[in-house]
Amino acid sequence: MNINKLLLSAILMQSMVAAPDEAMIDMMKKDIAIYQKVRKENDKDILKSRKNVYSFLWTMNEKRNELDAKGVESQYINKDVEKIIASFLIGINGLFCKIDPSDPNYVENEEYKLSYPFDTLKYSLASYIDVSAFKYVDYNRRYMKKECFNIKYISMHYDKFKERLKNLKKLDLRNTLITTIEPGMFEGLSSLEMLDLSGNQITSIEPGIFEGLSSLKILDLSHNQIIEIKPGIFEELINLTELYLYGNQITLIKSGVFEELSSLTKLDLSRNQIASVESGVFEKLSNLKMLYLSRNNFSSISEKLKELNVLTDFILYKNQITLIAS
Repeated sequence: MNINKLLLSAILMQSMVAAPDEAMIDMMKKDIAIYQKVRKENDKDILKSRKNVYSFLWTMNEKRNELDAKGVESQYINKDVEKIIASFLIGINGLFCKIDPSDPNYVENEEYKLSYPFDTLKYSLASYIDVSAFKYVDYNRRYMKKECFNIKYISMHYDKFKERLKNLKKLDLRNTLITTIEPGMFEGLSSLEMLDLSGNQITSIEPGIFEGLSSLKILDLSHNQIIEIKPGIFEELINLTELYLYGNQITLIKSGVFEELSSLTKLDLSRNQIASVESGVFEKLSNLKMLYLSRNNFSSISEKLKELNVLTDFILYKNQITLIAS
């Protein structure tokens, strides 16, 4: 899953977006109808071109087999030439030539004239929008309904939208098939307090990913496929109080990983494959009150936990502990 498009969608849906007036709605509806019309025409042309390609390739293959059966080497039916011809047949040049003025084949036509500048994302969104029911709707923060495509489309018409992102408090991206996150992706969300990335397919977290999230208090990375937590990953999260990493595949906690998290009060590392932690891992967690390490592979508990002076809840069940050091 591409995090860029996914994050854009989630932010658009979870932010305050001012309702446009009726005149704007009418212009948007007109554009959506045009996008849908062009999409239908393009799909038809693409299907037709593919049929031509299949027919051409089948004919060439039959001709080649015929010559091979006669023991004759073909001097004109060359596979490289076939590829060139097939590419020409299937290529739809000027896919947006009717609606995009920047297209070299564009010819102005009132029937295809858009009220707002052409955008490929709008072209894609239009396929999921019912023009007759198109209007501003409030996102209910719980279910992904068709109305969300409306609000995403509407949101694209606001130049000052990014300014409003500074007020975003909660961003929910759970169970959305995310596999990777690029460093700096959340930059600009300076007021964000809760980020939920649980239930995805994230395998690694690189330094810089959480850059700009200085107000973040709760980070949920549970139920992913994270194997390693590298030092420096959380250095921007100076106000983080709760960190959830349970249900991953972490095997080792290195020293310095939690060094910047002096405000952390709750840390859940249960349901991993952790067998040991390096010395000094918990040294900077001066406010940690709840630590969950259940369902891991610990065989012993050492003096390293003495660093946690205010710890009140320590959950360690279903490990393989045979030694508790004094």
